[in-house]
Amino acid sequence: MKRGSPFEIENKKIITIHSGEYYVTKDPDVVIYTLLGPCIAVCLYDQVTGIGGMNHFMLPESVEFQLANWGHFGLQSLEIMMNHLQSEGAVLQNMKAKVFGGSNMADFHNRENDVALANIQFTLKYLESKRIPIMARELGGLYGRKIYYFLNDYSVYVQRLIKEGIHQDVSEQSQYR
Repeated sequence: MKRGSPFEIENKKIITIHSGEYYVTKDPDVVIYTLLGPCIAVCLYDQVTGIGGMNHFMLPESVEFQLANWGHFGLQSLEIMMNHLQSEGAVLQNMKAKVFGGSNMADFHNRENDVALANIQFTLKYLESKRIPIMARELGGLYGRKIYYFLNDYSVYVQRLIKEGIHQDVSEQSQYR
């Protein structure tokens, strides 16, 4: 990240995750990064134990004929990440979430096949079923997002990637503490 950024990542360990992956750590010097479109990233943390993690999935649930990596599906990805968090000492009752993504970048409004909407609905329902409160969220929209999850204070910096015309891209930013 260049100097003059609205957040400080110098002297931090940047861990990049891609679709189908997750990362869990107790290291406060870690920043987990991912790039989202219709996919979802769930940032989970237990402030009591200091453990946090983020996943990146592209579809809500697997169906029998889909042979993709298990991590590409929200149900499996969240279950695997939560099990890993708990094996490191996190307690389900202490967990909190921050949720990002679900962009409909193609401006596709067919509700029967809207992957972004299905991802959002699945994620909110899943976290509610586990009684994990959502402390921050930025879902939907027509733009991609770069997500930076800071484990030292569990804050998330979001950079929105907005198309302004044929050859122009504009970036907007927000920080969620």
